[in-house]
Amino acid sequence: MRPPFRCSALAPLAFLLFALVSSPAAAADARRFAVHAQHLIDGRSNAARGASWVVVSGDTIESVQSSPPAGLDVVELGDATLLPGLIDCHTHLSSRVGLERADRFKSTAARSAITGVVNCRNTLMAGITTCRDVGGGELVDVGLRDAIAAGEIPGPRMQVATWALSMTGGHGDPQNAVNYHASSGNPFLHTWSLAVEQQFYVLWPLLFALIGRIYGASGVTPRIFFLNSVL
Repeated sequence: MRPPFRCSALAPLAFLLFALVSSPAAAADARRFAVHAQHLIDGRSNAARGASWVVVSGDTIESVQSSPPAGLDVVELGDATLLPGLIDCHTHLSSRVGLERADRFKSTAARSAITGVVNCRNTLMAGITTCRDVGGGELVDVGLRDAIAAGEIPGPRMQVATWALSMTGGHGDPQNAVNYHASSGNPFLHTWSLAVEQQFYVLWPLLFALIGRIYGASGVTPRIFFLNSVL
């Protein structure tokens, strides 16, 4: 069994490394410095290493040394434990956790962006330095990614997916948020759900008729693709 490690200073270290390493200014002047702590987990060996100095150059970890490097400023973290940044492969950093499903329809993109700034900072402070964000509306996830890359807000490096894609009734279908509540007996949401369905069946024939008029003169038969079918 591996011995337990003390990681109480991980969050301050993550924020420190963001402040000193992830900004364009730091990358531009390629500042070199070292971070010292009494323990280090490198992710390769079964045991923690002892006192270590992590040498950082610009936005890159250059080396890990067991003795103080000469001629460099040292950030002293004492009895902390260092470890590589973690990667979260499934996040929605612009999502408001705990929000009622029906209330999500009323939430604005600006509100999601504010929430995203808080979530990005909290994620970084938890030691997660890279995220794969797998769905966010109105390009809020793109804005967060770019603001982090520009050094405007603290946060992890982000790989983003923009809007989520879903088949009808699938995990990302926004109508599910209404139907779940409609089935619970809420009369308002039940009426809302029926209204959405009625609009769907009224408007789609009109759309098909319009497409037919546009393409009819050219003799081209339009094919309309959906995520789960071709009509």
